[in-house]
Parts: sequence; structure tokens; C-alpha cells
Amino acid sequence: MCRGFNVKVISFDLTGTLVSNDYVDYFWLELIPKLYAEKHGVSLDEAKRIVYSSYDEVGSGDIRWYIPQYWLEKFGLGLSAKDAISMVKDRVYVYDDVLDTLNRLACRYGLVVSSNLSKEFIDVVLDVLGFKGFKAVFSCVSD
Repeated sequence: MCRGFNVKVISFDLTGTLVSNDYVDYFWLELIPKLYAEKHGVSLDEAKRIVYSSYDEVGSGDIRWYIPQYWLEKFGLGLSAKDAISMVKDRVYVYDDVLDTLNRLACRYGLVVSSNLSKEFIDVVLDVLGFKGFKAVFSCVSD
């Protein structure tokens, strides 16, 4: 596999690697607009227009774009990031071979997670994943 290299640690991203992107996409593109529509008494289509436009105004180059609590407060939704993200927990899909692969690798290597997700998203994924063998977990947004 890595002949000639002394590999000690393997780092994983979460979304698209260990779990699908679906839960994150649903959170940002469906749940936030739905909560906005309910809170502000507008249609879902209008809420999506407002929310997506706000995302674009901040832009992905700004750290706030990645912080759920920022958006929940900006839109006046009255929820903590932890509570809002727990609403999408049932949408976290762990790829079929992940647990077996992690368990096998953990016998030989230190395993870490490094992600651009906020800590609240990471915590939900790790809870669903049920794997306790990571040596470190790092959020580029929260840490």
C-alpha cells in the first residue's frame, strides 16, 4: 500500500468520504428555509429566495458562511445549532464499508478527522457513526 513510507496517521474528511453529503445539503438548502418560512410566515419558495440570497451575500470565503449558529441568529430562528442539526440526524448515511474499514485501519494507524464542518455537524456524524477510535477530531470552522 505505502511501501517506502512510514505512515503513522490517516486523516479523513467526513462528508463524501465517511458519510454522504445529503444531511448537510438538506440542512442548508431545505431545513433552514423551512424554518425561516415557518417563523416569518412566508412561502417556502420565498424563504428559499431570501435564505439563498443571504448565503450568496456572505459568500463561501467568509467563515460565517460555515457556522450554523450565525445563520440561525441572523434569521431569528430561535434554535441552537445543536438542536437544529439534530433535526437532520436521521439523514446521516454512513457508507457501507466505512465501519469495517475504520476498525481495520485503527489496528495499524492513528486515525483523525479534519473537516470544514462546524463541531455541531461533526458531533452528530460521529454519534451516528458510532466509531470511537479517532485520535483527534478537528473542525476548520470551530477549532
